[in-house]
Amino acid sequence: MRRLYRRACSRGTRFVVQSEAFRQRLLALLGPDTDVGVVWNNCNRDSIDDPQHVLSTRPRRLLLVSRIDTEGKGIDLAIAALAQLDPEYTLTIVGDGEDLAVLRSEHGTNERLSFLGRVENASRLMSVYDMLVAPSRLDAYPNVVLEGLWHRIPIVASDIEGHRSILGEDYPLAPLTAAGLAQSIRRRAEDDAFNREILRLQELRREHHIFDWVDECARELFLP
Repeated sequence: MRRLYRRACSRGTRFVVQSEAFRQRLLALLGPDTDVGVVWNNCNRDSIDDPQHVLSTRPRRLLLVSRIDTEGKGIDLAIAALAQLDPEYTLTIVGDGEDLAVLRSEHGTNERLSFLGRVENASRLMSVYDMLVAPSRLDAYPNVVLEGLWHRIPIVASDIEGHRSILGEDYPLAPLTAAGLAQSIRRRAEDDAFNREILRLQELRREHHIFDWVDECARELFLP
């Protein structure tokens, strides 16, 4: 794989990647003097509906939008966390993948848990749920978190590099355990002062990600 990357990059003189983590990996692969810029993904206003989110007080409707990769995307953590929350909490999982049939078979009788499968423009659902849960164990720069920022839905995300790159160093992220995820969800739902502060941080990161991606890439590639 490293050889393929080197071959693919052999004719380039300047590169643009989507995160600082990717930049460091490319520098390690190609050498510290390689010219590498960073343009993170944006909140694409042309492909995401206008935000219409209104947070309810009851019930607590949690949304998880992901490829159904149980371990990598942390879906098992979200399901285990749900079991530690009060009965008023429900979890809807949107997405398709190899593990979907298995999960439906294992959890089909759980009335608090539902699987919608693949949904076109799934970000539209964010306007009718109370919280977005992003429990991935590994993710580079997940668009679903950007879509959550755009829709101003409260976000509970796991403590991984990809989420911190989007939400910022001062954003409280959830530990990669079912108990830690449940605690973070509960605090977001029940601690009004904490939730207001987190929504303030989300709004700052939202504004940070509203820009023209093509223009920014062109600026990184062609301007000195």
